[in-house]
Amino acid sequence: MEINITHEDDVYCVKLKGMLDVASSPDLQKHVEAISSETYEKGGFNIVFDLADIEYVSSAGIRVLLMARKIADRQKGRIAVINVGKSLYNVIDMTGFAKILNEKARSE
Repeated sequence: MEINITHEDDVYCVKLKGMLDVASSPDLQKHVEAISSETYEKGGFNIVFDLADIEYVSSAGIRVLLMARKIADRQKGRIAVINVGKSLYNVIDMTGFAKILNEKARSE
């Protein structure tokens, strides 16, 4: 999986490409934890996950997204999951995670 992180103002955009599964989710978790450490003192854990180029997400990948949500709540930040493909959105929605991840989660 490829992870591309950009930072503008107080928003981090994490663009993912490939499969977010048990093999790749630890790498994403490290990036999320690094952003959390960087923003802990000054606030601003505002993160957007762009899933336009994601082929597959396992439960391990969803766990990392939920972890990011919990960090955002603790740091009074925000999280958004954007460009979610229809089949992935259906899984996230059926499990109830769409409302947990963000109120703006939407499918293409």
